[in-house]
Amino acid sequence: MCRLLYDQTERYRNLSVQPARQRKRDVGKEHKRLMEAAIARDGDALCKLIDAHFRETTQLILDSGSADGDSVSGRKPSRAKGPAGAG
Repeated sequence: MCRLLYDQTERYRNLSVQPARQRKRDVGKEHKRLMEAAIARDGDALCKLIDAHFRETTQLILDSGSADGDSVSGRKPSRAKGPAGAG
């Protein structure tokens, strides 16, 4: 399960990097604001910031046309295996 989550997170990040650069998006600044809201324990601000961050990243991926099952590296993401006998 951990490997699947890692693979999907890396795929998501890889798909969003180039489009973010093209839009001159400052992801570091977004992360800093998220961190500051978390440290300040400002749940309302944190929820708004993370929602905007995820939505923007998702839209970048959808707009780029890269969400078709192939990762930036050209390989398909690994699939988790179901329980024994499933399938």
